Amino acid sequence: MDRPVAIRWKDAFDVGNAEIDQQHQEIFNKANAFLDAVGIAALTEYSLGFFQYTRDHFSLEEGLMRSIDYPAIEVHIQQHKELVERLNEVAANIGGDDFSHRDLELFLTDWLLVHIRIYDTKLASYIARKQSGLPQSPQVQASQRQRQ
Repeated sequence: MDRPVAIRWKDAFDVGNAEIDQQHQEIFNKANAFLDAVGIAALTEYSLGFFQYTRDHFSLEEGLMRSIDYPAIEVHIQQHKELVERLNEVAANIGGDDFSHRDLELFLTDWLLVHIRIYDTKLASYIARKQSGLPQSPQVQASQRQRQ
C-alpha cells in the first residue's frame, strides 16, 4: 500500500537563504524516504541517513548564527537539541513495540513545518536585514546590547 507523501515542500517554506532552503528541501526528501521505509533494516538505514543530514544541517545553521552574532542563537540551538533528542528516541524505538509510523509522521511533520516557519524564518529575516544594511528591530538591537 502506497502512503501519500505527507510532508510536501512548498515555496512558502523558503526562508530566503539559498543554502538553507536547499538543505530544507533535502530534509523533506529524506524525511519522506524515511517515512516510506518498511521493515527494521530499511527504517534503520533511512533513519541513519536522515539523522546525519539533519545534524549536519543544524551544524551549518549554528555556525552561520555564530558568524553573524545572531541574537536568538541560544533559543534556536535549544530547539535543535530538543529535536535531536527526539530523533534519538525515535531511533531507539525502531523495531520495538513503541515504534509507530504514524507517530513518526506526526513528529516529522510538526517539526519540519513549525521549526522552519518560526525559527528558521526569523533567522533568515535577520540575515536578510543584516546583508541589506537595514537596522534590526528594536528588540534585536536591545538583545545585542545585552549580550555585549
